[in-house]
Amino acid sequence: MVYAFGKYLLRLGAEFFFSKHHIKSFEKLRTNKPLVVCSNHASAHLDGILIMIFSRRRFHVLVRADIFKKKWVANLLAKINLIPIYRIRDGFNNLEKNSETFDRCYDILKNNGAIIIFPEANCEAERKLRKLHKGAAKIAMMAEERSDYKLGVEMVTVGITQEKITSSGGRIFLEASDPFSLQPYFNTYQQNNNKALNEIINDVEQDLRKVLPVVNNTEDEYLFEHLVTRKNNIDQLETWKTTAKLVNNSDAELKKAVSSAIYDFNKYLFKNGVDVNIVEQLKSVPRAKRWLKLIVPFIDVIALFPFFAIGFIFNYFQFFIPKKLTRKLFKDVCFINGTHFAITTFLFFFSYIFYIILLSLYVSLISVVIGIIVIATCGIVSYYYR
Repeated sequence: MVYAFGKYLLRLGAEFFFSKHHIKSFEKLRTNKPLVVCSNHASAHLDGILIMIFSRRRFHVLVRADIFKKKWVANLLAKINLIPIYRIRDGFNNLEKNSETFDRCYDILKNNGAIIIFPEANCEAERKLRKLHKGAAKIAMMAEERSDYKLGVEMVTVGITQEKITSSGGRIFLEASDPFSLQPYFNTYQQNNNKALNEIINDVEQDLRKVLPVVNNTEDEYLFEHLVTRKNNIDQLETWKTTAKLVNNSDAELKKAVSSAIYDFNKYLFKNGVDVNIVEQLKSVPRAKRWLKLIVPFIDVIALFPFFAIGFIFNYFQFFIPKKLTRKLFKDVCFINGTHFAITTFLFFFSYIFYIILLSLYVSLISVVIGIIVIATCGIVSYYYR
């Protein structure tokens, strides 16, 4: 009940929170076999949510165990299918508790369930694919071993690409690879389980690199961001992938020179109060059209102000407080997008329930419906107006 409610509410919230979303090959997750999903992990709280809300399959997610310390939190997280996994940094004494986690995962897979695991084992707001750990492969093979290698577990990767890793909103891309069976690794596992686990996780890494725009060096991400956002077909994930390959394969001196030029150009525009997007819109355009492009937004500012005011009054708390609260609570930027998204979605739901109850005390049902539509529409106008 809690899982289903949260999933569909967040799915609705994603339509408004992210400017665009592109989901590719997610039908591959709807197998009739037990499934272990491996994904990159650049945004805490968000990555697992995105896979869960955009797929029709029910998932369980392995997450860091330190958030389960309080009993009431642990009970709530269990209701939304989160399972604790203990790492070395949580203390060697706690690693023994992973046996309960492995038992839980086995029960899920035995019943044709699906588990999401982040094999990078930590969250970093970057486009580099970090070293993958063998935990996902170990859980999958242990389940097969317990069932005398008759379970039929499959593994699949999901690449999650965000336009804005260190801030909120923006475009998101999700792509699933082809699931693969563990059967080819059985013989190797029986002879040398560590070798088999390494082979599995190497194949997982290769699949992740196919569904992600991986920037190999963190220092190249600035150049990548500015190149990809200037392309006309930015809404195509293939554009992101090819741009990442271009950056990875370019000469180091050339990348340094281009990055420096971009930085100086943006610094000059910022110093003079010019938006780079305006520059893009006005270049190579006749003078009359340039004036039109400048005048029309000015007219919009005046005409839309009343709608902005209404939307601002009734939606300020839901739109802007979560962002400020998230940045205050978390110093680590990888927590921002996911936490902001979740808090905003639930705040909107409960605040509009409150508005409906409040309006129904004074006006008719028709007026309540009209009032809610006006408040919601003005809220959207207010957000983009600001």
